[in-house]
Amino acid sequence: MGCAHCAMRGGVAAYFRPDGGVTVIYPDPVPGNPRDDEHLGLLVFNDRRLRGDRVDDHTRSDQGQREIVGAGGLVFPVLVYDHSGLAFRLCDGNAPGHPFTDPWDTRCPGVALAEAESIRRFFGAGEITGAVRERATECLKSELKVYEDYCNGSVYGFRNFDAAWNETDGCWGFYGFDFRESGLFDAAGLPNDPAECQAGRNGA
Repeated sequence: MGCAHCAMRGGVAAYFRPDGGVTVIYPDPVPGNPRDDEHLGLLVFNDRRLRGDRVDDHTRSDQGQREIVGAGGLVFPVLVYDHSGLAFRLCDGNAPGHPFTDPWDTRCPGVALAEAESIRRFFGAGEITGAVRERATECLKSELKVYEDYCNGSVYGFRNFDAAWNETDGCWGFYGFDFRESGLFDAAGLPNDPAECQAGRNGA
């Protein structure tokens, strides 16, 4: 029989499943940088505290970025709010006003960009239509949010235990505290509504 106290130590949440088992969620102790994974865009930062993507000097330059836009690619400024953690926003021009309520702790460390050929390849598109550009823009926003989670240590994993607290499986590397959106619930075999887990526990 496993040890419930040991299993729960360091966990941020526990869900009692209808089958009598338990899923415990923990912070990922060794999270991987999502920029090492496959992605559409490039994060080009001039801030040494932020690890962006490696690019050549021409891509980093204003001239190079103007050429990317001229060829049908996307280049958006990135703002970061630095106060008790980092919050990133991609400035695509669709949201009026300042994206943060406190502009004093906000800076622009660089840009998020996607070259035209990368967009066509990523979406399997022969041409970059308005709809494809919208999808690419949303993809860049999503990638920036994952990077934000990584910078803030908001990366998690889970361990599944049976009713006797014996570990059965687990997985790591889920970005963000929304465990449904990150896919953690699905990977752990949990229902999307945690209340179903509690109902199963009460009925055990």
